[in-house]
Amino acid sequence: MPASTNVASGPAALATRAASGADHVAPPELDTVADVRTHQLLLAVLGAAQDGRGRRGVARELVDGALHRGSYRTSREELSICRSDPASAVPLALAACATIVHPPAWAWFSSGSVANYALSPAGWRAIRACAGA
Repeated sequence: MPASTNVASGPAALATRAASGADHVAPPELDTVADVRTHQLLLAVLGAAQDGRGRRGVARELVDGALHRGSYRTSREELSICRSDPASAVPLALAACATIVHPPAWAWFSSGSVANYALSPAGWRAIRACAGA
């Protein structure tokens, strides 16, 4: 999975908060640097399984990510930041184990994921109300 360029997440954070009805503000991003390529190895692992690359494809993503090879060469992990947040490695480890044992398991990890972050009608109304629309 190719790396993406890190972008500011202010509007996205507002939309997520409005959609979820959360009363808390997300903590600031750690080590944010402009124009630095980033990746999410968890999504790459699930993508390899989804694309039908099998166990070898999943393993290749894991090894390339760990060794900073290929598209990971000049990229930084943005989701599983193990040095500062060891618990963030748990979803990656679970997905890696599950998809190496049974690649079609990728579907379990992604089922319902859009519903967990998509903007709801109530969230959209809250944003429009804040904007005075």
